[in-house]
Amino acid sequence: MSIVELETEHASATLLQKLVAAGFNAQVHQTNVHALTVEAEAEQKSNLVETLVDYVFTDWCYDYICLRIAAVYDYLTDDEREYIALLTFHGIRKSDEVIAGLTHDQWRQLVQDAVEHWMDAAGNSPYLNVDGLVRFRVKDYLLATDHSMHEVVEQFLADREYEEFVSMLRYMLDTQPPNEQVLHVYCTNDRVWITDSAGELVRDTAVADAAARASDGDEVNAEDLAMSILITRAPCRIVIHDMAIAAPWPSFSETVEKVFVGRAARCDNCSTCRELLQSTDVYREQNLQRKVIPDKLH
Repeated sequence: MSIVELETEHASATLLQKLVAAGFNAQVHQTNVHALTVEAEAEQKSNLVETLVDYVFTDWCYDYICLRIAAVYDYLTDDEREYIALLTFHGIRKSDEVIAGLTHDQWRQLVQDAVEHWMDAAGNSPYLNVDGLVRFRVKDYLLATDHSMHEVVEQFLADREYEEFVSMLRYMLDTQPPNEQVLHVYCTNDRVWITDSAGELVRDTAVADAAARASDGDEVNAEDLAMSILITRAPCRIVIHDMAIAAPWPSFSETVEKVFVGRAARCDNCSTCRELLQSTDVYREQNLQRKVIPDKLH
């Protein structure tokens, strides 16, 4: 029988539970709450290695992520940090992509080989600092985890800012008296325009002038102008004709749906969209100049 000593500052209590559940006689060290003493028979070697590898890529990694987020993003709330940690952990663990040059299974094999080598070389009373082994053997994996964490945080903050923006637009819409008008919003990769039910292009000189003054001489953003017109008109119903291909998030059509909840719906490939897409010249050059008649069914 071997007496194995394990030390880690990451989820040591969970490691103890895993070892006990795997059939080992394990307990916390008398003088170090981060150290565990484990009794292991020779035939239990492979079971111990497997338990340690599973722990490294689950509980150890998750606790590492939580502590990194707490240290780097201390301005986030506890719930926000927990949410980001879970997204980061599951994102990198479930990823089918190569992580820092290796697949997930290859990273596991690397750690398994290191633990087996340590056990073979340590004799009957081995000591392993799990944190040191992981930081040395899978340093690039941890760097990739950090990078993933930063991406998740950036996306989370962008999402939060976007939701606040949508909430502000909803508030502005709620201040407008409801209008019985039905408007059609057309979205392509390079422009947005609005028509009424008769297909006439909708313009609003007052809104355009206000937007121009607010832009302080810069070119007025077409989507911002279209949204301002929609909120000012406050139509009872909006039909979205989305012909954009791979539009970046958040797309204008998605924002219209979020702001005009219960009022906006997509046209579902109506005849007008099909006609515009089939007529390339009209689609690119003339669709703002001619009278576009929306599908009567929509």
